[in-house]
Amino acid sequence: MVTGIRERIARASRTAYAVGCVGLLACAVGFFTDRTQFFQSWLTGYIFWFGMGIGCLGLLMLHHVVGGAWGNLVRPLLEAGSSTVPGLAVLFLPVLAGLAVLYPWARPEVVAADHVLQHKHLYLNGPFFLLRAAVFFGFWALLANRLNRWSDPRDETSVRKGRNLSAPGLFFFVLTFSFAMVDWVMSIEPHWQSSIFGAMVLVGQLLGTIALLIVALNFFSRSVNSQVPAPSGHLPPRGEGK
Repeated sequence: MVTGIRERIARASRTAYAVGCVGLLACAVGFFTDRTQFFQSWLTGYIFWFGMGIGCLGLLMLHHVVGGAWGNLVRPLLEAGSSTVPGLAVLFLPVLAGLAVLYPWARPEVVAADHVLQHKHLYLNGPFFLLRAAVFFGFWALLANRLNRWSDPRDETSVRKGRNLSAPGLFFFVLTFSFAMVDWVMSIEPHWQSSIFGAMVLVGQLLGTIALLIVALNFFSRSVNSQVPAPSGHLPPRGEGK
């Protein structure tokens, strides 16, 4: 049974790698044909998949805090998803490369002609943007690393450490995520602002993560069911065998 499941996962992995290679080739074509569209499309796709990885981290911390059997089934999936944070940091590099294309505040000539951007320049500038992103990813990567180390729910020490880290960690997680969404998404239109924008995006990303977990659980359940032999014979008619 285990061998069959591993083979199915391996086939899915090969398919994913093939799709990824085709996608990278399409990105390369887009980069050389329409650079503005490339960076805009990359940011859109990045925010979506970033939300899946970071959503796994948020749900993992939530389970560490509240406990309960509801998270035991999906906890390995949450740990695997949260471990993608370092990879997400690497995939953020094209956003940094396209800073002046994506964000008006990163273009000096636009800032010079806009009083609103001049007022916000102390916060919205390239070096500070990069510093904040590095702090965000460093914090999320540290959380994911620690929680994946304390992944054994049967070990009371691991359970206690995970809860002690996740309780305050959830607060700073929401805070850093909100600031990240302000930086990466809302600042595309720097004349518009919303105090609840980050929270709205976080809720949407968590719902997307839950949907992804449902798809993953369905995949694994089908893999298991396909390996379970069908029962032989027939069930006795109702009323017999009492």
